[in-house]
Amino acid sequence: MTEQSIKFEINNDTLIEAINSLKNLIATKVVTQNMNQLVFTTRELADQLKTHEARVSMWRQCGAIKGIKKGKEYIFSRNEVDHFLEEYAGYDLSNEAKVKFAVHEVFLRNNKKESSTTKSVNSLRI
Repeated sequence: MTEQSIKFEINNDTLIEAINSLKNLIATKVVTQNMNQLVFTTRELADQLKTHEARVSMWRQCGAIKGIKKGKEYIFSRNEVDHFLEEYAGYDLSNEAKVKFAVHEVFLRNNKKESSTTKSVNSLRI
């Protein structure tokens, strides 16, 4: 039995590109695994969203995201986090005034949808 050797020619650019692709794949896998959690603490959610715990607490206090009090901490369900990310996409939530404005806008938008749905249903009954 003879051993065969395979020679690879890899230049630096190809090697760097392969390493970066691998890093991105690993980072994506880690984020995906973490975001598959059913619940998050304030700290875990802040880490996932790349922000501070105080900001997550401010969002909760202003009503942008609903938390469940568990002892001295709050936890956030995966569904609530998804809902928050969907509802507030595109809004600046960097300070309390902006969060309150966004909460008000989302409230009006959702009530407008509800109102038009109710009108459609009522018009069908006539």
